[in-house]
Amino acid sequence: MRLQPYLLPALALLAASAAADPQPPLACPALAPPAPAELLRQAAKSCDSQSLAMLYYNRAYHADLLEHYRSVMRLDSYRGQEDAKNYHAYRIFIGLSEALAQSRAASEGQTEAVAWLNSVYERAGEIAELRLKGYDNLADRMDRQVWAR
Repeated sequence: MRLQPYLLPALALLAASAAADPQPPLACPALAPPAPAELLRQAAKSCDSQSLAMLYYNRAYHADLLEHYRSVMRLDSYRGQEDAKNYHAYRIFIGLSEALAQSRAASEGQTEAVAWLNSVYERAGEIAELRLKGYDNLADRMDRQVWAR
């Protein structure tokens, strides 16, 4: 993901949201992306809300995708530097989105924040998959379409 032009505004939004009162984490079991993927999948099975269960499945897939990125970077020295940039951009983008979802939950409500976060995970995961497969041009086009909205 080529997020350099969007990184500073996102950091400014994150700083502004951090200044507000901290909100409680999104409902269901209190697991976040650093948790192992299997634990996230088990938490998703125990959720009553379909949107929260989908959020946990997306978080588990995110953890799997990061592990796949790390494996590819260890094996492929030819694209290693480019993959490292994409890995860190994807990881940071999801981290910022998680943080912004907290402030979004305070202003718009938890349901809308979870729906937004699910869409972010799906779009970012799709772009990250394309980059892993070597379809950088297609991923760039999708990235531009996401930001044009």
